Amino acid sequence: MMNILTSVEFSSAIIGALIGALIGGFFTWLAAYYTMKKQRKLDEEQRRAECMPLLRIELAEMLPDDNDFSVLGIENGELLTSANPDAEIVYTFLCVSPDVAAAFNFRVAAVYAEPFGIMNRSSAFAPLPVQLLRDERKMILFNYLDEIDSNIDIVIRFEYEDVLKNIYVQDAFFQYFETEYDDRKRKILEKREVLQPQLKGTAEGKKMNIKSLEEIVNIQKSSEKLLIWDERC
Repeated sequence: MMNILTSVEFSSAIIGALIGALIGGFFTWLAAYYTMKKQRKLDEEQRRAECMPLLRIELAEMLPDDNDFSVLGIENGELLTSANPDAEIVYTFLCVSPDVAAAFNFRVAAVYAEPFGIMNRSSAFAPLPVQLLRDERKMILFNYLDEIDSNIDIVIRFEYEDVLKNIYVQDAFFQYFETEYDDRKRKILEKREVLQPQLKGTAEGKKMNIKSLEEIVNIQKSSEKLLIWDERC
C-alpha cells in the first residue's frame, strides 16, 4: 500500500513539474515571439525611413525657352496642365528633387489657393507621374491665369512612392503675386514652408490616417506648430 501511495505521489510530482515546465516554456516562447515581432517592425520602420524620399524644392524665375518642363496652371478655380505659357512672360519654375532617396510616381496630387480653396481638376489636368532619382530635378512651370488684385496663398500637395512602394504626400506653402520689370510681366511664386512627408499607404496596401490638405491649411491658419523638415528646402 505504501509503495502505491509513493508511486502516485511521485507521478503527481512529475506531472506537476511537466505542467509547470510547459506553462513556463509557453510564456517564454510568447515573450520571445512578441520581442521578435516588435524588433521586426522596428527593423521595417527603420528601413522605410532610410528609403523615404524628402522633397527639396527650389524656385527659379525664367522665360519658357525650352520644353523640358511640365505646366501647373490655375484658371477659373480649376487645375490644368495644358496651359501654354507666353514666351514674353517671366514665370516661376518649381525645381523639385528628392534629397535623400529616389522618388517614384511623383506627381501633383492637389492644390489649395485663396479664395477658391481646394482646386477642382479640369478635363485639361493630366499630370504624368515621373521617376526622380536622387538629385534629379523635375521642372514645373507655375501659371496663374486669372486676374489678381492682391497676393495669393498657394499650397501644393505632392504625392510619390519610395523604392519599397510606400506612398507619401508632402505639402509646400507658397505666396503668389505678379509684377513688371524691364517691360516684362513676372509671375512670381515665393516659397514659405515645406512640411515633412506623411505616410499615406504602405507597400502592403494599408491606408494610413493622414491629414487632408484642408486640415493642413487650417492648422497653418491657427498658428499651431507644423512639422517643417527643412526651412531651407
